[in-house]
Amino acid sequence: MSNESKSHPVTALFTSRRIAPLVMHIFCNGDRVTLDVERLAEALERLGYTERRVVVAVNETFVAKEEWPSYRVRAGDRLDVLSAIEGG
Repeated sequence: MSNESKSHPVTALFTSRRIAPLVMHIFCNGDRVTLDVERLAEALERLGYTERRVVVAVNETFVAKEEWPSYRVRAGDRLDVLSAIEGG
């Protein structure tokens, strides 16, 4: 069999499948958590914040909700997830 008809195993791996995100450690409200996500929206979903109205700061900078799907989370990031408290 010639080399032209065989694909390289590494090339086949990267071209045939989506590469999974790396597992990383971040901090959410001071607690260290381990996640395998790339985007802030995914992180919030895994952490159980999808049904709640919250605001989020990453490394002390607020991130608009419209940016969550595209905002890239990095290892070591510090997320502060805040919600309004009802009452008087």
